[in-house]
Amino acid sequence: MDPDRRGHLTGRGVGLHPPVVVPTYVFVDDVQFPDLSQPGSLPTDKVFGFAGYVIDADGLAALLSALAAEKARIGLGEADPVKHSQDPRMGRVYRRHYGAREGPDKFAIATRNAFAISRVTLGHLTASGGRVLASISWPYSRTPARPELTRWAFENFLQRLGWLLRWEARPHASVIVAFDRPDSDALYESFADAVHHGRTVEGAAYHSGPLAGLGVTPALLFSSTPHSPPLQVADYVSRACRDFLAWCHDGRRLPELFVPLIPALHRDAAGRIHGRGFAIKPESGFTVDDKVRELEAAASSGGSS
Repeated sequence: MDPDRRGHLTGRGVGLHPPVVVPTYVFVDDVQFPDLSQPGSLPTDKVFGFAGYVIDADGLAALLSALAAEKARIGLGEADPVKHSQDPRMGRVYRRHYGAREGPDKFAIATRNAFAISRVTLGHLTASGGRVLASISWPYSRTPARPELTRWAFENFLQRLGWLLRWEARPHASVIVAFDRPDSDALYESFADAVHHGRTVEGAAYHSGPLAGLGVTPALLFSSTPHSPPLQVADYVSRACRDFLAWCHDGRRLPELFVPLIPALHRDAAGRIHGRGFAIKPESGFTVDDKVRELEAAASSGGSS
């Protein structure tokens, strides 16, 4: 028998090799801070949502390589966590990795450079083909209970994802969704209904149809930001969206982290961002598109509003 033909029959030849499945990844973090619908700040979280990015395998590899290079530049290892806000939990990670003597020094380096690394990495996210999505609840009245608010924001984020995947011309063989540390089983229920049935838990239909038909893998993955560089980038995205919303509210501090994300904001065929890649409910009294144009003008002129 012809050797080439024998290889095909045994599975060792080219003919029986399965097609390579190149996944698309979605990394998501929450956005929360005091109620911006009223003057001043409140002690409880009133504005809540999710923000994250969609990226293909090659883009993710380039993004993580760039993040690792930024960490190496300041003397940190690839696995050393850098969040935008270096909280005590991060300090404990460094002490566990490096010990009681060197750990605090490494943590101090990460803290001093967190903003700069966030800003540079978000630029790499855009350059690597990442697309940004956000779903924000900005209530002007009494905030719903946290589990209900979490579910709404999550389901609304998944609808943004469905629109993005359906809008793109190319099919997605495998879309993997990863979140930072969930604290509610409601997310599992919402995800299952979105993937298999194309609806919310309350029965509202997704315009995109079931996410499984768009390539979304029926398995919701979770990790912890200190141990996941891709989720550290999602943390930067989340903080950038938070800073943008605060600027929309008072116009005082220019959201520098959000500026490099502007090209990555998902838009519909008409170029609109508001309600497409960046949803705010109830209606906020402004459109994201208008504020983005205002921000671009302010950033180019070096102004603060």
